[in-house]
Amino acid sequence: MTTSKQSYCASMLNRVKKLSLANCINITGSCLEPLRGSETIEQIDLSLVGDHEEPTLTEIWHPPIKMEYWCSREDVVVPFDPPISCELVLPILDSIIEREGNVLKHLQFPKSWRRPYDPLPVLESFLKRYNQMLMNRNSMCLRCNRNLPSRGYTWTRSSSNRYEDFGIQNHTCSQCMKHYCYRCNDEDAVEQYNERTSPWGEGNTNFMLERCKKCERDYCTDCSAIHQCSLCTSYHCADSCKTFTNCSTAECGKMICEGCVERQTCERCKKVYCVDETSYCHSCDSNICYDCDLIDDECSNESCENTMCRDCASDAERTCQKCKQAFCGASECCATCQYCKQTFCRDCVTFRRCEDMAFHDTRKGIQCAECDEKGVVDIDFVRRCESCNIDLCGKCRLKPCHVSNAINCDGCARLLTDAALIKGEGDEIDDDTS
Repeated sequence: MTTSKQSYCASMLNRVKKLSLANCINITGSCLEPLRGSETIEQIDLSLVGDHEEPTLTEIWHPPIKMEYWCSREDVVVPFDPPISCELVLPILDSIIEREGNVLKHLQFPKSWRRPYDPLPVLESFLKRYNQMLMNRNSMCLRCNRNLPSRGYTWTRSSSNRYEDFGIQNHTCSQCMKHYCYRCNDEDAVEQYNERTSPWGEGNTNFMLERCKKCERDYCTDCSAIHQCSLCTSYHCADSCKTFTNCSTAECGKMICEGCVERQTCERCKKVYCVDETSYCHSCDSNICYDCDLIDDECSNESCENTMCRDCASDAERTCQKCKQAFCGASECCATCQYCKQTFCRDCVTFRRCEDMAFHDTRKGIQCAECDEKGVVDIDFVRRCESCNIDLCGKCRLKPCHVSNAINCDGCARLLTDAALIKGEGDEIDDDTS
């Protein structure tokens, strides 16, 4: 670049009031050199992302992984460490804040710099100098005229003992750059002076300044609508970072954010409800609202506390054909016979499994090959299973079948009698079963 072009660029940058490096993920920071000592710049956004965007950069070749946590249903992403360098950028920022006539009001740092678990020493030192510059201005809240920063806050968190807000500037709207405290209510700032401990959603709603948990930026109510989820109590930019839906129950009406772990969708009417307005059916694994079904049926097994919807409670596959009681369908409560396709509870019917294994016929009688005993097994005790077509003793018939893996009740085991066994393996058997 020629000298004339450099001087032209420098003169243009001296007129710039706001600078955003959104989507400039491959820069190192040396391009900011013309801003050195600027007295006109008011805001510098080094986050490398646009407004209402997730600050964590991800590798293009590593798409997000869908996973669910106990607190939220969010995507797990592979972070990308951009090449922008503190060693190149911070000296330029220092030259700006050292000027007595500078008008710098807001800085937004890259997420990769704001590492509380491994803070950058040069960044911590700069944040302390930047905080001192803002303190010297004696700024006040435009709503309540109280001095800033508020008690318990600093302009920018320079210590890494707080994970969520390390390196984020407080009391400043990231769009209009106006200063507000986190206690002023939108309706009446002076009389509605509310105590809160953090700008991350602990406190009452309708504050003048809120911080979105997703994009990690502060916005005033005049620049962006930020709503609080009534269930997880977190704040998000409405319709920009997350969509909000009111609970479909008229008496409830709570505002629920997208992806909230306590947000439930009725499997029948597909409406959105909060977790208190739905019931869970353990049998069909679905959440159903009270308008569609009042889930008050419990499993008939005394040791089971699972609940069922009306459809599952009246389902024949979950009703014992002997005692006519409804069960949740868990294996320890009831089972369905693979032969007759009927359901029985464990108290009414004993279920057996048979195993396909080798056996041998000796002159002394029929003996099960699974048994270690060399003696002759009583022929009345040996039966042939119709599923796997082999002879097994009573002990071995209780094991899984390698052929069909069938589970049969006592009445449908189709175990052939000793008379059938004597006739021979190749003979056909009519209805001689036990």
